[in-house]
Amino acid sequence: MKKSKIIRFVFNLLVCYISASCLLSSLARAEWIRGKFLNGQTYSGEYSITETTNEDGMHASPLSLHLKLERSGSSLSYAYSADDPPSVKANDMGFLSIITNSRGMEGSVVYDYLIPADGGLITIGTVKTLLHRGKIEDIDVRPNNALTLNQVNDFVRRIIKFNSVAWVKSSNAYTGATLLLLGSGKFLSAEDSRLLSPLLENKEIVDEPVLRKALGRVGVGATDFQSRGAGDIVEALAKMPSLCVPSESIVFSCYTAARKTIALCLDKKAEPSMTYRYGRMEKIELSPPSNETDSNGFNYNHYFRPRVDYSRINFTSKVPWDVEFFLIKSHSSMRWFFDARRVCQISKR
Repeated sequence: MKKSKIIRFVFNLLVCYISASCLLSSLARAEWIRGKFLNGQTYSGEYSITETTNEDGMHASPLSLHLKLERSGSSLSYAYSADDPPSVKANDMGFLSIITNSRGMEGSVVYDYLIPADGGLITIGTVKTLLHRGKIEDIDVRPNNALTLNQVNDFVRRIIKFNSVAWVKSSNAYTGATLLLLGSGKFLSAEDSRLLSPLLENKEIVDEPVLRKALGRVGVGATDFQSRGAGDIVEALAKMPSLCVPSESIVFSCYTAARKTIALCLDKKAEPSMTYRYGRMEKIELSPPSNETDSNGFNYNHYFRPRVDYSRINFTSKVPWDVEFFLIKSHSSMRWFFDARRVCQISKR
């Protein structure tokens, strides 16, 4: 009799343990979120992630998202299912991001972005990157068929135009790149390509050859001067438009929208003496003296932090174009390497 009670007690304890485990595994974790969409609407609300198993016994993490627009009071909801608990963030570029990292450096990362549309939330599409040793090995791009490429690209263009500060952040590099893949780069013009340069030349993108190649396939990333190995730099410089004289070497050179040249030349005999020039070989329109500002309002500066993290050269011109660009020489813990990145933003006054 006593033995029977013990067996019954152990059985009941086991049932309670199993029930509690099932209950705990399906409990939802609620989190608060607040942010602003690109259209200026501020939102707040909460989302919950439930850790459970599906019908096949596989681990699943359903997400339930409920927001309220502060100005209108309208409610927005969205449901999402992931293999692992996703990360939900109010991205400062003007949308909600859902990022799911599965199985670490040998797994995958899924990027999903939500925007308000037709009284609810809609996904722009998903981009899945497969990883090997933490580096991207393959990319699967799946746009939302309910949106046209023009709609996606118009959204990206508005981010670049109205929220450029967020666009060039290193923390947004992958996000911006995947947005470009979802839009297939169809909107790109020469001017758009220049505006994309800060993102494309971000270290996060430069260090991912598979991602750079994917961006190149959709027409993104065709710049005059990109990161190259030391051997490639010599060949690239030889093909560049040059306003430098034989006693100088080209540090940087690129075409403007008017097919004129902006050049930075280094005096081989008096390093680090720099000369900045603008125009065409037959007519150099701007060649500033050694002082900081010439009569045309050409301002420039350069400073170096050797053996620290980088050297940077930048200069701006107000006449006849608004121009800003810089060159960075990055430093690694092992050696110096020439990693040329440029921003060449040019527009008529």
